[in-house]
Amino acid sequence: GINAEYMGIQMEKVVSTFKISLDSDIRRLAKAPETLKQLYDQVSELHPNIGNFILKYVDSDGDLLLLDDDYDFRTMLSQNLKAYKIVVLPVEDVKALWSKEIEDSMNVEPSVEQNEVRGNEELPQVSKAEEPEKPCLLYTSD
Repeated sequence: GINAEYMGIQMEKVVSTFKISLDSDIRRLAKAPETLKQLYDQVSELHPNIGNFILKYVDSDGDLLLLDDDYDFRTMLSQNLKAYKIVVLPVEDVKALWSKEIEDSMNVEPSVEQNEVRGNEELPQVSKAEEPEKPCLLYTSD
């Protein structure tokens, strides 16, 4: 009976296997996801301790493309591959690549005057000099 059902599914549309790859750990999904949200949910079930992550897939040219919305997901499925290799990237790893730049730009934004000085080495010293004063004031007011 199982074979008949499987054949029935195959008649509807080609069954593609989804391989989920996290570092060297590659697993196959039991059920092909129909939406990007389903795919994210399935990856979360496979790797419950992963925290935040993004997904990329390997296209027919072998390039890694970001799966960011259902349009990306449909674009991936439109390639009609027999197997889709989904690469899981924990957000911590991704953050390490560009969050430092973002943090730096965010720290600099409020203080335009310091920005003009351009003495990057002076910035941490300035903030350190200000910080101890504030607790002192609090303690003396108590």
